[in-house]
Amino acid sequence: MNLIGHRIGNFALTRVLGTGGMGIVYLAEHAFLERRKAVKILLPEAAESPTLVRRFFDEAMAASACQHEHIVRIEDCGTFERDGEPFHYIEMEYLDGCHVGEAMRPPRAPTERFEDCERVVQIAIQATGALQAAHARGVIHRDLKPENLFLTRRGARGDFLKVLDFGIARLTGELAPGARTKTGAVIGTPEYMSPEQARGLHPDGKSDVFSLGVVLYRMVTGRLPFRAETFPLLAVKIATEVPTPVEALRPDAPRALCRAIEVAMAKAPDERPTMRELADLLTDGDAAPRPIAVEATYSVPSAPTAVAAERAPTPLGPPDDTPGERPSRRRRR
Repeated sequence: MNLIGHRIGNFALTRVLGTGGMGIVYLAEHAFLERRKAVKILLPEAAESPTLVRRFFDEAMAASACQHEHIVRIEDCGTFERDGEPFHYIEMEYLDGCHVGEAMRPPRAPTERFEDCERVVQIAIQATGALQAAHARGVIHRDLKPENLFLTRRGARGDFLKVLDFGIARLTGELAPGARTKTGAVIGTPEYMSPEQARGLHPDGKSDVFSLGVVLYRMVTGRLPFRAETFPLLAVKIATEVPTPVEALRPDAPRALCRAIEVAMAKAPDERPTMRELADLLTDGDAAPRPIAVEATYSVPSAPTAVAAERAPTPLGPPDDTPGERPSRRRRR
């Protein structure tokens, strides 16, 4: 599929920014004004499935409904024809920078982690704010991973976070246009799934908290907390295994950050904080780095190679209907 040169209004598609299992993202440039945007186009083979088309436009609805500075801005969506063939598209703000997965790769990060833990905290706080806003609007992301957290600039400020790709977001409450996903259907990126998501249960905002905890664990330690060769073995580990503590792999990490990651990855949803509470935990207590013990030396295994931008999540079950969800409660300690 080559749409370079095609025009959508006054914007022409000029080059490919990224490809994935379901779509291609193009750079679009205005014919007269110095303006750019990103245009995501559903692949023709995916467009043959009404379910995938519906999910594609759900992405635009979900991201647009949140209206938060740290969530990618959706500008338009629709369908155009070329040579008699329909193409579905979403127009969004163009972002210049890299996603967190790229920021952890050499040469940006030779150890495949963030050496500055304060930088991790600042990125995490932006993510919790964006996801708190999404949850308040009834949007559950369901596919948080380093590739969906994009770092750009806002004026003189670097590391300005944008949460991307609401392509498999779960819409609840007034946004829910009908049932979407059956109990038993597993959709997402396996390594970052919560225990309930890996079991095919209906996830709520606490599932996103778990996934963000996994992302932070990798950012700080350079490794995933749960690894296995097959999805069934991975699901068992996610549900039952206690990962190596962050402080064992990064003795210099702030206590507050280690504690926040640990609590975010609690097995039971009711034992996890909300996004607002997680932000509080990230800055609570003794935030000063601890001295590295001389006798403690650790070799950090390399993290798996980050996938390409806009990689489709791994569907592991059939889509279907989604009833409403019951919010969970947690007593502050």
